[in-house]
Amino acid sequence: IPETTDATIVQDAWRRDLTINSLYYNLNTNQVEDWTERGLQDLKLRTIVTPRKPLPTLLEDPVRILRAVRFAAQLSFSIDPALVRAARDVRVRHALENKVSRETIGCEVDSMFGTRDPTRGIKLLMETNMIDLVLPIGDVLEGEGQE
Repeated sequence: IPETTDATIVQDAWRRDLTINSLYYNLNTNQVEDWTERGLQDLKLRTIVTPRKPLPTLLEDPVRILRAVRFAAQLSFSIDPALVRAARDVRVRHALENKVSRETIGCEVDSMFGTRDPTRGIKLLMETNMIDLVLPIGDVLEGEGQE
């Protein structure tokens, strides 16, 4: 579980999971503020990107890869290749297995299945090597013959 501390709006934007989630709407000016200077660009490019380097971002909170997959499926966005590479790192998989409850993983997967393109979400889980971790179908199939 990541630690949280007080931060300025700029620091908060850089701590976000994705650049598209680091955008703020200023009620006083009626303007969108992009403190990472990438969120609006990534939104226009329809790309899921982390504000900071992807590997430390995912190791800090491994649920972020599941959120990235969900947003990509929901919005028909692509995932930045550097983020996919980081997701394939065995340390991210280990962190997801050991730091995150099955319930939290299940909630993210349920949300992914509720998107307009859940098949894309499954493909992205396969691309990131997370499919067997979040959908352990092989374990279920192996157990069928043992009853």
